[in-house]
Amino acid sequence: MTPARLRALRCAAQLLAGEPVKSAERAVRHHLALQAQDLRAAQLALRARVPGLTPQDVDRALNERAFVVTWVNRGTLHFVCPEDVHWLVALTGPTQAAAVARRLALDGIEPARAERAIKAISRALADEGPLTRADLVKRTGIDGQPFIHVAFAAAFRGVMVRGPLAGRQHAYVRTEDWIGPPPRHIDRDASLAELARRYLAAFGPATEADLAYWSGLAKRDARAGLQAIAGELTQHDCGLVDLRKRREAPDRAPSKLLPLWDNYLLGWKDRSFQIDPQHTLTIYANGMIGPAASRGGMLVGRWTAPNGRVVIEPFDGPVTGFAAEANAVERFIARR
Repeated sequence: MTPARLRALRCAAQLLAGEPVKSAERAVRHHLALQAQDLRAAQLALRARVPGLTPQDVDRALNERAFVVTWVNRGTLHFVCPEDVHWLVALTGPTQAAAVARRLALDGIEPARAERAIKAISRALADEGPLTRADLVKRTGIDGQPFIHVAFAAAFRGVMVRGPLAGRQHAYVRTEDWIGPPPRHIDRDASLAELARRYLAAFGPATEADLAYWSGLAKRDARAGLQAIAGELTQHDCGLVDLRKRREAPDRAPSKLLPLWDNYLLGWKDRSFQIDPQHTLTIYANGMIGPAASRGGMLVGRWTAPNGRVVIEPFDGPVTGFAAEANAVERFIARR
């Protein structure tokens, strides 16, 4: 498979080309988990996939429980639809347990204190929720980065998610109060199969290593999930697999301005299909990923929007074809 064809297929899978979806909720459900550690960047990621979307549409979806924000996969905040929260947290949470414990220890939060804080969060949300971060800091006596790690641990226990907006702050809610209690039993094998199926729908064609990278699970788990849906797959070269039934892909994807942490920038272990190696550190550097200007699925530069006006910083010489996309981004930003 040529790099150009791979870019076209992956852009279509990412809803960056081909038939668009009509709502933020549909885009989130299609992706299963859409990066949301920066809420404004996540709004822009949805804008790139949903024509006519406004920031207020995303806020409304959060307030109406169309999707929530919680920690899944590699221990990063994502938009996730309610029906996918319980099984995805149950599947990916245990892989983060050791990392959370290490972070809490480095913060000087011993296990007993962390347990007390998580119980205090649960009680406060049950009695008073939704509550902001400042509210929960008061209830736990833990602030700064240590609070984030406690919140991380509580989310992976299924205690809470981020739900509605309280003014410009994102409030926390008790998971079962906001989206309902978890099922009595979650079948891990079925969850691995669903993970593989949904990942390929939004990121295929991809490899076993790509699925493991994106989900944060071990390769053996990625392999088990793909093997469980083997009858639904088609094989390509270089270890790539894809769903037999998938979205039609145009020959070339339109120009897009992708924000920080966009799923298109984070979905695969091998990024050589989308960026020249000599420019990789311009987009993937110092713990930050993006923003990036994509033309035909190829990353051709960075972009910023100082004072609400888009400025593209190309890798090699001037770039064209972004005028309409830049205008759309500027209109979106102006509505915040």
